Amino acid sequence: MKRRGKIILGIISSLVVIFGTTIVVTTFLKDHNDNNIFSSEGRYNDTNLNYMGVIFLNKTDIFDLVFHCESHPDHPCEDSGLQYFAGDFFFNNQTPVIACAPGYVERIDWLAGDDPSSESVYIINIGVRFNETVFVTYCFEPFTNLTTHWELQGSWLNVSLGDWVEKGDLIGTFLKIGNYAHIHWDIGVPCMENDYPRPEHFYDTEGYTLMVDLISYLNITRNDGRDRGGCYF
Repeated sequence: MKRRGKIILGIISSLVVIFGTTIVVTTFLKDHNDNNIFSSEGRYNDTNLNYMGVIFLNKTDIFDLVFHCESHPDHPCEDSGLQYFAGDFFFNNQTPVIACAPGYVERIDWLAGDDPSSESVYIINIGVRFNETVFVTYCFEPFTNLTTHWELQGSWLNVSLGDWVEKGDLIGTFLKIGNYAHIHWDIGVPCMENDYPRPEHFYDTEGYTLMVDLISYLNITRNDGRDRGGCYF
């Protein structure tokens, strides 16, 4: 897999000096095939994502986990047609984040928030498409308001726009700056009537077992007052 080349950081730097509105610098490939129907072109089984793995190599790389165990308020089904199975993984600094499933890197977004006093304004969002209706997002949130950190996190990514990744491939190395730095990870799937995306719909046996083991390692319980994994596992 080719290593991601640098996005034109001079353009980004000139944009981010304008605080007060949200700035989005997006790199996006549309219709990588010559038609609108996505195909893995035989690279992997894209009929059903029921063999997903985890995004970490070692459970000791993670010190907390918070799942979003409800519909995302910003993406209601009636508007987007999608539901999200999502979680925040609080990785230690300089730890690898790996692909949980194969797919095509269709977008890399450099996102700048609108509050210069916040420590969480700069993030990098990577979208990997599995099939025509299912995609996986890896959002690197180092929790920083410095462009130098933003650029450093970008230099630690291991994928470029247009890459094909396999399950277990390195997406990037995580930069932890603030205490709330994390990887926001989610799967977008078509809305399921009267149901929510569940882990058993996606993980293979090994992946599910590793997630249960992680939750046990972190001592997360279902009734601890937060959706820290117990609502799903």
